[in-house]
Amino acid sequence: MNREIITNNDPKSPVSEIFRTLRTNIQYMKRKDNTQSILITSTVQGEGKSFIASNLAVTFAQAGKNTIIIDADMRRPRQNKAFETQMYPGLSNYLSGVDLDRMKRKLKFEDCIYQTQVENLWIMPSGNIPPNPSELLQSSKFSDLVKELEEKFEIIIFDGAPCLAVTDSMIISRLVDHTVLVCAQNFTKIDDLKQVKKLINQVGGNIAGVVINKAKFSKKRLEYSYYASNNGLVSSKSRHQKDDYLNFKTSHEKSENVKNRGTHKSATIKYNNVNWASNDSKKTIDETYKKNNEKSNDKDNAISKNAGESNKKLDSQNKDVGNSDNTEDKSSDKINEILKQIKEMKDSSK
Repeated sequence: MNREIITNNDPKSPVSEIFRTLRTNIQYMKRKDNTQSILITSTVQGEGKSFIASNLAVTFAQAGKNTIIIDADMRRPRQNKAFETQMYPGLSNYLSGVDLDRMKRKLKFEDCIYQTQVENLWIMPSGNIPPNPSELLQSSKFSDLVKELEEKFEIIIFDGAPCLAVTDSMIISRLVDHTVLVCAQNFTKIDDLKQVKKLINQVGGNIAGVVINKAKFSKKRLEYSYYASNNGLVSSKSRHQKDDYLNFKTSHEKSENVKNRGTHKSATIKYNNVNWASNDSKKTIDETYKKNNEKSNDKDNAISKNAGESNKKLDSQNKDVGNSDNTEDKSSDKINEILKQIKEMKDSSK
C-alpha cells in the first residue's frame, strides 16, 4: 500500500491520531439512519484532499465501519494509486455503461468496486477518464448509485474535484450528508475559501467544516504524543528513561535503578544466571554490586563500633557506683566507732 496511507502504515503516529479525531467529530454529527455520506473537496488543486479522503476512510474502516471510498475526481484520479488497485472499470464506466473495450453494456455495481488491503474498506475507482464528467454526475443513474451505496455501506466517502476548477463537487454536495473542505496552510486564499462556501450553500450542500492540511508544527509539540510510534516521535521523558536507565535485580531479589550513561537501551537483568546484554553492562552491574556490599559492611562496622563505645560507658558508670558504695560503708564504720567511744566514757565516769 502507498506510503501516504499513514493511518494504515503507522497507526500510532500523531498524524494518525489527528485523523481519528476528525473521524470522531464527523461521527457525532446529525445523521440519517445509520449511514453517513461525506464529500471531501478543496478550492483548487494541490491542497491534499485525496490524502485526507483516503486516510479518513481507513480510520472509519479501522473502527469496524463498513466503508467505501469513491474516486469522483474523474479528471485527475488518485485513489487507485493510493490503494494500489486497478483503475477500471470504475465510476465512469458504471455511469456511462461503456466498458474497457468501449463497448456499451450494462455494468453491475459489483463489477466496479474492489476490496482493499484494509479490512472493511472498499474502493470504487474513477474508471476511464470521460469527456463529460459533470454530465455523468448530473444523471439520475448517479443519484440511484448514491442510494444503493447507502443501503450497502455505513460510511461513503467521495473524493471530489476542486470546486473552483469545475462544478463536479457542487453536484455531489447536494446528494451527500456532509461536505468537508480541505485547505492548505500558506497556500489557500481566504477569498477562494469564502467563494467555495458560497457556491456549495447555493446548491443546497451542507458544509460540515474545514480541514487545514500541510500545517507546520514544531517538533516539541509532537513529542508529547500519548502513543509511541514506530516511525514517529517518543516523548522526551520516555526517551531519557529508555536510554539512561538500566533496571536490574540482584541475587537477593533487590531491585534498584542504575544510571547508565552509555548507549545501551533499557533492559531487565538478573545479577546471577542471566544472559547479559553486553560486557559493559555486566561490568556496570559488578561495580554497583561491589559498592553496595562495601556500603553495607561500613554500616555494620559503624554499628559495632558504636555498640563497643556504649558498653565502655556502662562499665565506667557501674564502677563509679561501686566506689560510691565503698565510701558509704567506710563512713558508717567511723560513726559506729565514735558512738562506742562515747559510751565507754560515760561508763567510766559512773
